[in-house]
Amino acid sequence: YYLWPDYDSSSARFCVRLEGATSAGSLCVWYGNAAATTTSNGGAAYLLFDHFDGAANAAPNPDLWEVVKKGSSSATVKLDGNGNLLLAGAPNTISSGNAWAKPLLSRNVIIEYRDKISDKNYPDTSYGKGGVSGVFDAGSNTWWHTGLYSAYAAWVQDGTQATSCALLRTDPAIEDKEEIVATATSAFYPSLNTFYTHRFEVQSANLKFYRDDVLIASGSDTTY
Repeated sequence: YYLWPDYDSSSARFCVRLEGATSAGSLCVWYGNAAATTTSNGGAAYLLFDHFDGAANAAPNPDLWEVVKKGSSSATVKLDGNGNLLLAGAPNTISSGNAWAKPLLSRNVIIEYRDKISDKNYPDTSYGKGGVSGVFDAGSNTWWHTGLYSAYAAWVQDGTQATSCALLRTDPAIEDKEEIVATATSAFYPSLNTFYTHRFEVQSANLKFYRDDVLIASGSDTTY
């Protein structure tokens, strides 16, 4: 199980993993023992869990993430020492910093992450199985706008504008051949330098994208 860190004396949130349960039963929560030590473990409860704990300038956990720098070895993919992963291209170059999750997942998953952007352009999130490339633009070395082949993407041209955000399906091998699965009803990042909680649901036939628990893009596709 995982105990969310926002608990207080009156309420708490838990995520409990019941994988392998074969019959109905009861889930009991004991409380009132101030001396009890929690055994909360996000890594055991979720398919992929990371709070990006670690020293400033360290690389993300290599067991969970592959660092992919496109266009420049000086692109940024590092921890800030405060529980955040920093991603950015190198200054004055066509480049990007990317983190590629190593655990293999399938459909019927929920991806939730809390993030903020300081620049309105190209903070894309892809869910799929292809390699990292400039999949959204034709031509070589389009490293400012990266994603995965054979994937669904929360695509962002300008994160502060709803008309520049969408859910896309990328091609298995060809750049700039994505298809729109759903347009956004609201901007993915209404304000710069503001944290939002995004949730990307890849269901058996539907795709849904939320910002702070508000559904802002929804469509259907079963290609991947």
